[in-house]
Amino acid sequence: DTAELAGFKVLSLIDENTASAVNYGMDKLYEEPQIYIFYNLGASSLQVSVIKFHYYEVPESKYSKKTKKVGSIEVLGKGWDPTLGGLAFDHRLVDYMADHFNREWRKARGHDKDIRDIPRAMTKIRLQANKVKHVLSANQEIPVHMDSLYDDMALSMHITRAQFEELC
Repeated sequence: DTAELAGFKVLSLIDENTASAVNYGMDKLYEEPQIYIFYNLGASSLQVSVIKFHYYEVPESKYSKKTKKVGSIEVLGKGWDPTLGGLAFDHRLVDYMADHFNREWRKARGHDKDIRDIPRAMTKIRLQANKVKHVLSANQEIPVHMDSLYDDMALSMHITRAQFEELC
């Protein structure tokens, strides 16, 4: 509707990966067909598209015998996983950090309580897990220290990218 009001004629809609492929291949001509994978790992899902870039020849004009090469893309396949995304990574880090805190807390206080039952402490852990994920995207390790997370106990640990990759 909006496109019509603006005077545009919509031929079709394309997804983000296909739009990225069109943008990438707009000015490229390959002698041999090339196949690329475009992916979009968002907060809540993963989308993957397999794209083939190639060209074909068309007459330069209606009256010319000369031809010119025109680039083309073909979507060979698409996939989508609604369970894999940045939030899934956050949840795994949160569980790892909560388990670490629980071990230390139970050992120090001699009880069987779970930090997951304390909303305020879990909110703090979730925020810290997101920060850890961002830091580990560019670094090999990060020290994590949260003073007085709960019951006058600190969460103190060290997380490496290898540990993070193993979790996820």
